[in-house]
Amino acid sequence: MSYNQSIQSQLHQLLPQGNSDSDKKNIPIETSLLKVINNTLVFDNTVYQIRNISTVAVADLTKTYAINTSVPSWYWFLLVLGVFLIAFYGLGLLIIIYVCWLLSQHSNLEKSRRVENYGLSIGMNSGEGVILKSKSKEFVLAIVVTLYRIMNTEEVKALAFNFDTLKIDKIEDKSIKIENSYGSAVISGKIAGDVVNNV
Repeated sequence: MSYNQSIQSQLHQLLPQGNSDSDKKNIPIETSLLKVINNTLVFDNTVYQIRNISTVAVADLTKTYAINTSVPSWYWFLLVLGVFLIAFYGLGLLIIIYVCWLLSQHSNLEKSRRVENYGLSIGMNSGEGVILKSKSKEFVLAIVVTLYRIMNTEEVKALAFNFDTLKIDKIEDKSIKIENSYGSAVISGKIAGDVVNNV
């Protein structure tokens, strides 16, 4: 009995308590450019090896927000004012009719707003994942199909997926090949900005 309790207490100490990182949902990342260069996937300051990607999928990030759910308080103020004024003046009856019309108009308003967003969900073999946000489902599907083709071929690719213009462009090779260099330094340019802008 005490042996089992000691194992349980040891496991309790070794295993993390509370919510782990894997339990948390991936927060969608807004990026303007995703590049595939040789065997890597590059965006912002992140580089993933394509062979370490286990899943690529379209994530539905569409949300519905509640709007116009509560009646404005000034409607009730006008109603009370109309009831108060009805005893003294005929104007109160007009105010009550106006408030009834406002309440009927409010009940006809849309009670929710749907905002469509989609994401490119990338899952790694390690269990880590990321979602790149986009407004176009067709563009995300095009990225998924392109990455599927890249993952199933040995052909070297260099592509840029632009999330702003929703275009897929080939990247021209600007690499410099130096066969021999004897005692001289080679400077090809300066590096500034994000990783994705320099590769």
